[in-house]
Amino acid sequence: MKLNFVNHYGQEYDGDGLRWADDVSDFEFRVVLLVAVLLLATLAGELRRRQAGRSRAVIDGDLLTADELGLPLGRRATFVQFSSPACSPCRAVRRVLGDLTGSQAGLAHIELDAVEHLDLTRRLGILRTPTVLLLDPDGRVVRRISGPLTAEQARAAVPEALTSPDGPDTPDVSPPIRSR
Repeated sequence: MKLNFVNHYGQEYDGDGLRWADDVSDFEFRVVLLVAVLLLATLAGELRRRQAGRSRAVIDGDLLTADELGLPLGRRATFVQFSSPACSPCRAVRRVLGDLTGSQAGLAHIELDAVEHLDLTRRLGILRTPTVLLLDPDGRVVRRISGPLTAEQARAAVPEALTSPDGPDTPDVSPPIRSR
């Protein structure tokens, strides 16, 4: 059974050689397609940029030990940063967290190479670098931050994490996520 289609100009097409319109050249079609792809890529990049550095509460977070991390946990909180050698934002995050932990007592910063610690990376669902996990004094993951972060964002994450496991009810903080 063969179907015939009729466009708005009254031209008939069979199912084999169907084109979306005869009045549009291949060049015009490719230009429209290129513009659509660029627009989608721009929107995806903007969404990713807006989410970078946002602190999200973690419900029922994994428990990480000093043995798993290779260094002792902080008395108040520990920042665990997953990085990779080719990641340029990771260096900036390392400086931010190093300055913060050096200036506030009881905070620790542990940086892990995501590839060298692939078992932890997979277990914790790390999909991009840098990803920073904030641990409470017992080693439980209470907050998660993906992407580059500023000193203000890092400082704000510490009291949020230590006052309530769900974090504050502020509009600039993403909704809590459940641990895997």
